[in-house]
Amino acid sequence: MAQKNNPQENFGAYLKYLRDLKGISITELAKRSKVSPSYISRIENGGRRPPKPKILQKLAPHLGVGYTELMVKAGYLTKEAEDLWIEDEETKELFLTLTESKKELLRTVDGLSEDTIFMLAKTIQKIKEEIKEKNKEK
Repeated sequence: MAQKNNPQENFGAYLKYLRDLKGISITELAKRSKVSPSYISRIENGGRRPPKPKILQKLAPHLGVGYTELMVKAGYLTKEAEDLWIEDEETKELFLTLTESKKELLRTVDGLSEDTIFMLAKTIQKIKEEIKEKNKEK
């Protein structure tokens, strides 16, 4: 199944959204990723097509998303192909059984340090416990 959104129209807005979400300027993203600030600006403003995979790979770690996420948004991979991008068979089978929201969570942590993932997991666990307690009170 092909991607329904036209990446040429949507990728620039998505890139800007991710950059704004991280709270970094075009100049800062350019410095971190070693990609020209004018090139990033032209992508965000719709003046350029989505970057080649090599550029996406440079941008991904600084935008808080995985490389395959950007590959899907840029139109290089379909969502289904992303789901199969996992090399380990056991992990692939597990990933395919997850709900979309759980898959999105895994994509979000892709590229984060182990310490950061651990902190996130602890925070999520605490939130789950608080929700359980609130549900018991009802």
